[in-house]
Amino acid sequence: MDKWEIKPGDSLIQKLFDEGLARSQAVIVIVSALSVSKPWVREELDNAAVRRITQGTRLIPIRLDDVEMPAPLLHLA
Repeated sequence: MDKWEIKPGDSLIQKLFDEGLARSQAVIVIVSALSVSKPWVREELDNAAVRRITQGTRLIPIRLDDVEMPAPLLHLA
């Protein structure tokens, strides 16, 4: 459950990275044939991977279809 909300005029990037991902203890990454090609998904994955290394955030990949896992998730799948 989210403990924050985005209001009209708020910065989506600031809310997502500064408030959402920054305070998360775990990040679930949904991996699908469509998601792996999206730059926004990759940006969130990269951020979560760095937080996993630097702050111990849990990174939980979920594969939806027969797609190759992105490199940062290979050892977790």
